[in-house]
Amino acid sequence: MRSGSGVRAAGAAAALAVLGVLAAGCSSSGGAATGVAAATAAGGDFGTVFGDEQRLRAGLPGPESMHGWTPRGGNTHVADRPKNADGCGADASWDCTAVADGRARFEADGESVTFRLEAFADRAGAQDACRREAARSAAYRTADVPPVAGTAGSHAYYRNAGGPDGLYLTLCPGTVIATTTLEHGALDTGEAQHLAEVFAAQIQKAATSS
Repeated sequence: MRSGSGVRAAGAAAALAVLGVLAAGCSSSGGAATGVAAATAAGGDFGTVFGDEQRLRAGLPGPESMHGWTPRGGNTHVADRPKNADGCGADASWDCTAVADGRARFEADGESVTFRLEAFADRAGAQDACRREAARSAAYRTADVPPVAGTAGSHAYYRNAGGPDGLYLTLCPGTVIATTTLEHGALDTGEAQHLAEVFAAQIQKAATSS
C-alpha cells in the first residue's frame, strides 16, 4: 500500500472494530443474533429501505470515518416516481428500478475515492440489479480484491469511463448496491478493500438505526 495510507487503513480498522463490538453486544439470550449482529452474520442481508435522504446520508462514509482523507462533496437523490421492472424493460440500465441514490467523494495524496449507494424497494430488486450490474461489469478486467469483511460477497474490476482509470468494487448487501471507486492513484486492491469495509460498516449501522 502507498506511503501515507497507513492512517487511512487504521480508520478502516476502527470501523470494523465498531462492527465487532456492536455484533458482540447484540445477541439475544437464546443465542440468536439481532440488530447489527444479524446484518453482519447474514452478510448485511437487511430489509431496511434507504428511501429517504436522511438514511442515504447515514449510509455514506463521513469525515469521522475517513481519517486522512479530505471531503470533496457529494449528493443524494430520491426518485419522485420509481419504476418497477415492468416499467424498465429488459434492456434498461441495471439501476433503472432504484428508488434513491447518493454519493460521497474524498481525496488524499492525489488519489480520490467515491462511495456510491443505490437503494432499491426490497431485497429482490436489489439482488436482481446486482446480477445485472455484475453481468455488465464482466466485460471489464477483473480486479483481484481480497474479501470484504461483514459482507456475503463482492465483485471488482478496472474501468476507464471516459476519464482516469478506476478500480470499482461493488457490494450488494440487503436492499442496496454499494460501489467504492478509486481513481487518480495506484489503485491498490488492499486499499480498495479497506475503504469498502468502512462503507459496509456505515451501511449496516444506518440499516439498523431507528
